[in-house]
Amino acid sequence: MNKKLLAGLAVGVMMLVMAGIAKADVILSSDFEDGTLQGWAPLAPFGGALTLYNNGVDNAFMYATDTAAGGGLLAQAPGLSGDLRYLDSMTWDEFVYDHSYHTVISTYIMIKSLDTWYQSSNVLGAVGGWNSKAVDFNNANEWAISGGGGSASFIDVISNADGVFISMDTSNWSGDNWYESRIDNVVINGTSAPVPVPATMLLFGTGIAGLAGIRIRRKKKA
Repeated sequence: MNKKLLAGLAVGVMMLVMAGIAKADVILSSDFEDGTLQGWAPLAPFGGALTLYNNGVDNAFMYATDTAAGGGLLAQAPGLSGDLRYLDSMTWDEFVYDHSYHTVISTYIMIKSLDTWYQSSNVLGAVGGWNSKAVDFNNANEWAISGGGGSASFIDVISNADGVFISMDTSNWSGDNWYESRIDNVVINGTSAPVPVPATMLLFGTGIAGLAGIRIRRKKKA
């Protein structure tokens, strides 16, 4: 058998297998160090505004402002909607603050589809500093239906999601916002299985065609 054809077939098969193997990717990474909100935006009609803190000295981060007294803000992650079952995990840093009135700021990750909201479980970190948090999109036990109605399962929601959101609470005193949630270093990882490239298919097809040609020639000689 022609060695070149065998080599082409072997390489083609190997590349097809490698192309079909799922690999972990960073789907979204936001550290806000470029001086922008990097596509994050407040979800209407809940109100409030996202503001970038960047003094050129400390690490930049985003925070919520202008929310109603005792309210919060939903910050929507850019470019995430539809079938999100390829998402694996999300990590972020948040600042947990306990002022003299003992109000603690914390955040939730939320996913919405139609009329159903799911909220990640909340674990408060140490107050007075930055805390690293994480949530697993593959573990439905880390999610619970939030208020507002809806009864769809978690798998149904994440299969047809309107988006991924960070619920950013704002502490208020006498109805005036004077402290805001702080969020930084948001990373969302996912798994994707790339489609084989045309060149790989061509190489694989060439090997198959060559093998077929060899077999035909052998039959004619016989």
